[in-house]
Amino acid sequence: MNEDFKLLAALGAAGGLIGIAKMLSSNEKLKPRQIVGRAILSGALGVAAGAIVLLFPGIGFVPQIAVACILASLGVSALELLFNRFLNK
Repeated sequence: MNEDFKLLAALGAAGGLIGIAKMLSSNEKLKPRQIVGRAILSGALGVAAGAIVLLFPGIGFVPQIAVACILASLGVSALELLFNRFLNK
């Protein structure tokens, strides 16, 4: 397995685990569809964290995982709010 694929897998796994952990820590009634959907969405946000390399070439593995965790923790709605505020300045 090449290094790029390992990194993408690690970013996706970190994001997916955070998404599931957020759901399990809430009080809402969980359905399997919600759990799988949140894991996929958070995993995709984690993989998107790989784009940090465009801003900071040569950034290490651990900082990329940290950014993936931050993005997955914020979730889609928080990221939309941040982007809207940034773009509407």
